[in-house]
Amino acid sequence: MPGCGVTRMSIHTKMDSKKVIDKAIDFFAKSNGLKITEQGDCCASFEGMW
Repeated sequence: MPGCGVTRMSIHTKMDSKKVIDKAIDFFAKSNGLKITEQGDCCASFEGMW
């Protein structure tokens, strides 16, 4: 299917992981409409058209 794929992102920061995950959720889920499919202490997974 055209336009389908997986993107994996990682970041090195001095922020704690909870703050990074919260910012990712705000950006990808709340601002861009992606669905959170998995969330843990160190990662989050999203699904949808971006």
